[in-house]
Amino acid sequence: MSKYQNLINALSERSIPWRTITDQAILNNIPLMDVTGDILRVLPDADTVDIALAFDESALDEDLQEINWTEKGVFTLSDVNDKIIDLKRNPTSDEGKRLPWINVKMTLKPEIYVITGIPGMGKSAWVDNVIMNSIRMHGYKWSIFSPEQLPVEEHARTLIEIASNSNFYGKYNTRETNEEVIGEAVTGLNEYLYFLNPPDDNSLRIENILGLIEEQVYEFGINAFILDPYNEFSHTRPQTISETEYVSHFFQKVRRFCKKHNCMAWIVAHPTKLRKNEDGTYPVPTAYDIAGSANFYNKADQIIVVHREKNRDKNPDNIVQVVVQKVKKKGTGELGMYDLKYNYGDGTYTDFQKYEDVEVPEYYNK
Repeated sequence: MSKYQNLINALSERSIPWRTITDQAILNNIPLMDVTGDILRVLPDADTVDIALAFDESALDEDLQEINWTEKGVFTLSDVNDKIIDLKRNPTSDEGKRLPWINVKMTLKPEIYVITGIPGMGKSAWVDNVIMNSIRMHGYKWSIFSPEQLPVEEHARTLIEIASNSNFYGKYNTRETNEEVIGEAVTGLNEYLYFLNPPDDNSLRIENILGLIEEQVYEFGINAFILDPYNEFSHTRPQTISETEYVSHFFQKVRRFCKKHNCMAWIVAHPTKLRKNEDGTYPVPTAYDIAGSANFYNKADQIIVVHREKNRDKNPDNIVQVVVQKVKKKGTGELGMYDLKYNYGDGTYTDFQKYEDVEVPEYYNK
C-alpha cells in the first residue's frame, strides 16, 4: 500500500476540497512532498503543480488546525461582534471629527475627500482653512503637496494669516502680521505642517509622493495629507492605459495608503471648462465635470465643491457656497449647499462656532 494511499483515496473521492489541502499545507508549514506519480494514476486530470503541494497522510486527521480565515481577509459576524456592539453603545464614535462652521455638515475621518471647483472660486483657500481648523481643534498633522502654491514661504504666509487672523501687509482693514506673530506661528505650527517640494518632475508620481508621506507618517506622526491638484500627476499616466484606468489605479493606491496608516486624504481636482449660463454666471460643477474621469465621483468617500459668484456687484457680501455632493457613510455628513463668508484680509471663512470643549494646541490658546 502506498505511503500516500489515504491522501490518494481522499482526493479520488473528492472528500477533501483540493484547495483546502494546498492551503493547509502552506498554513501549517507541513513538509511538501512530490506524490505526483501516485496521484496522477488515480486523478489523471489533476494539476501537477497543486499535487506537488499536497501534504502527507499524517496531516489529514480530522483534528487538523483550522485555517485562520481572518488572516486571509475573510470575516464572519462573530469576528466583528465586539465592534458591532461598540457602534451601538457609542453611536458617535464613527461620525468623525467636526469642523468649526455651523453651516457645513461634514466631518473629518480617515477617508478620501475630493474637492473641486472652477479656478479662482476659492477651493484651495477653503482647504487651507480646513487644514488650520483641523490643527486648532484636533491637532491633525498634515503633509502638504501643493505645487500651485509654491514656493513654500508663500503658502506658509497664507496659512499664518489664517491662523493669526491677520494680513501680512495690513490690507483690507485687517491688522498687520508683525514679525512677533510670525515667530509665534512658526514655533507653534512647526510640528503640524510638512510641505513637499520634490526636486524634479520625475518625482511627481503618486507612488513617489506617497513614499515621502509614508516616511513622514513614521517620523512625524502625519495623519492627514493633501494632493493639490490631482492634475499635477496626470502627465505620469502610461500611454498604454486610459485616463479612466489611471484614475482608478490612482485612487486604489491612495485608499490602500489611508487604510494602512489610518490617514485622511484630500485631493483637489480641476473641472473641465464649463459653459456659462445665459446670465453669464457659471453653473456649480460636479465631480463628473472633473477633467479625466467619472471615477472621481465613484471612488471618493466625500465630495465637496467650492463655488461663488465672482462679480462683486452680484455678490457684495462675498458669499462662498460649500456644496457637499457625496457622503459615502451616513452619520458623517449631510448633502447640501452651505454658505460661508470669505474674508479677503486674513483669508478665513466665517460663520462658525467655536467649541469650548475641544482641546487645541498651545499656540491657539494664546
